[in-house]
Amino acid sequence: MTPKLGRSMVNLSRAIGGTTFLDPFCGVGGILLEASLLGCQVIGMDALRRMIRGSRRNLKYFQMDPSGLIRGDARNIPVTRVEAMATDPPYGTGASTLKSTTRNILKDFLPEANSALAKAGRLVVASPLGTGTPDIAESAGFRVADRHEVYVHRSLTREILVLEAN
Repeated sequence: MTPKLGRSMVNLSRAIGGTTFLDPFCGVGGILLEASLLGCQVIGMDALRRMIRGSRRNLKYFQMDPSGLIRGDARNIPVTRVEAMATDPPYGTGASTLKSTTRNILKDFLPEANSALAKAGRLVVASPLGTGTPDIAESAGFRVADRHEVYVHRSLTREILVLEAN
């Protein structure tokens, strides 16, 4: 993901300085960096230890606080009342989905995200177009506030959804 798209997703989440911000699939921390630059209190999660190490390294390199990094499963978020979230769950050949499909990851993750968000909080999520994310999100109790498509290459167009907790 490009820094520009990461920042756009953070902006769409309406995160501002002081906001508690979570990326539950943080990878090496690109979205977290963008939220940190806005002054957010960032929490990053990833199931893979090597991703958390990469995220810690990147945050430290840019002199950001890495203390909010957690190795964990996004289907069991250990924090509540997060004001904003933005994330790019794993999909594609280069990502570890821990032997699950993107659709199943979203089905398991989105209800948990809705529980972790503060009232009127926003989650911005990227997924491959055609995954059925809007329907999954609505089934998890979210309202789809906005939707964007971002062409990446001939076999990937990202669908960016802005979801509001109900």
